[in-house]
Amino acid sequence: MKRDVTLTLKSEQIYSDSRDKNISTAHGTLELTDDNICLIRYTEPDSEMAGCVSLVKVDSPDKIHLIRDGTYKADFIIEKGKTHKTLYRTPYIQAELEITGKKVFFGMNEKGCCVMLQYIITSNGEPLNENKLTINAKY
Repeated sequence: MKRDVTLTLKSEQIYSDSRDKNISTAHGTLELTDDNICLIRYTEPDSEMAGCVSLVKVDSPDKIHLIRDGTYKADFIIEKGKTHKTLYRTPYIQAELEITGKKVFFGMNEKGCCVMLQYIITSNGEPLNENKLTINAKY
């Protein structure tokens, strides 16, 4: 089953001395595969990442892939209580990062779904920031 959805994206980046919050909307698709994996695809509305295609792949209630392709490339595995390494590419840098999942939530009902992620990004053993991302997808 694949359906068009309207997404509300709420993000927050927490640094040692500041916070950045953003709320945006996008249009995309929500698909349930035959093996019960949920896929949410959308084009990033944010001006810095505008045009990048994002895929949120719900592997399990505790493990979600966040994949971005375009001028920003990322393949974050966010798994509660675990750390995964990834290569992050932007037009400005390429860096190896560690992603430590603090909170992972996925819920679905007849109106759509909700994904909530909270994770810490570390580089070379130094925490860069904590991120919170909530995606509400409505049919």
